[in-house]
Amino acid sequence: MYHLTDKIVRELNDHFDITRLLDAVKQIDQIRSILKENHQGQPPKIRDELLKLHGIVQKAMQESDHDVNLEELWNLAGNIEYFFDDLVGAANDIRSTVRDLLSFMPDPFESTEESCINE
Repeated sequence: MYHLTDKIVRELNDHFDITRLLDAVKQIDQIRSILKENHQGQPPKIRDELLKLHGIVQKAMQESDHDVNLEELWNLAGNIEYFFDDLVGAANDIRSTVRDLLSFMPDPFESTEESCINE
């Protein structure tokens, strides 16, 4: 069982910016707004773009006359990558915040000689 010690409280106060957790909540809200259905109940635009990209690539793989708009394919793929770079960046920021917080977690097998809070 973990105990909140004076040392953990000091380390958190000295080395963890708690506002990062609120920033993580804001990032989740931003991700949700990007991926939510629009006001008419239609799925997010990225879904349609992925389906369109699938169609273009499928046509490129099946067409013997190679009548495929490669500029559209590469532009669409680039836009999708850019979109996900933003989402992955936000997710990585959230993960980093939580990972930093977890770095303060004591070893449950380590004996603590410091006074425990809330015993």
